Amino acid sequence: LRGEHGESLRRLDVAFAIADRTGNRHLELRALEARATTDDFNGRRGLDDHVRAAALADELGDAPVAARAHPMAALSHLTHTLDLGAALRHAEAGRRAAEKTGLSAQILTAAYLESLVHLNLGEVSNREALERALELSPLDPRIVCTRFCFALVSGNDEEAEASLETFDHLDRELRGSLRSTSSFLVWGSCSYAAWWWATRSKPISPSVST
Repeated sequence: LRGEHGESLRRLDVAFAIADRTGNRHLELRALEARATTDDFNGRRGLDDHVRAAALADELGDAPVAARAHPMAALSHLTHTLDLGAALRHAEAGRRAAEKTGLSAQILTAAYLESLVHLNLGEVSNREALERALELSPLDPRIVCTRFCFALVSGNDEEAEASLETFDHLDRELRGSLRSTSSFLVWGSCSYAAWWWATRSKPISPSVST
């Protein structure tokens, strides 16, 4: 929170040294996860540590950490390396781990990331992860937007319009906060997709904001 990236890394170096000296692999795992997150928050790429943390979590049978590390590795591949094959492997592993934890928040995040990878691969007929996310949180703006994009790519105008109307309703209920908070990333992509759809398809209902 204080933005002291260098100090964070120095403290993590101490943790790694203790883990190495004592052979404590669980401490090493926590340090890997923390260093990856520290780098992500400071505009650096924590991909390597996310991948290492995911592998070590699998080795140690630590499902909660695997459920966090694999989706983060998938997201890093999706946004930085563009290696969609690696992104899909991590996304699928993350959802399997999340299901083992039984924690709905982790299952939702993992399912969301997996659905994004399938969308980027153009595999919109594979809706298992998307439907799992919708089952857990049908009004989550991220999931609504992803459903909208699935509908666009698959050419399902009815689902696209229903999804966009849901998103617009959420935005009105929250008094426009979807456009003024960190969710602007979701709103921006959804808004652009809506514009693209409107210019290539039938006009969107006047009640739906673009």
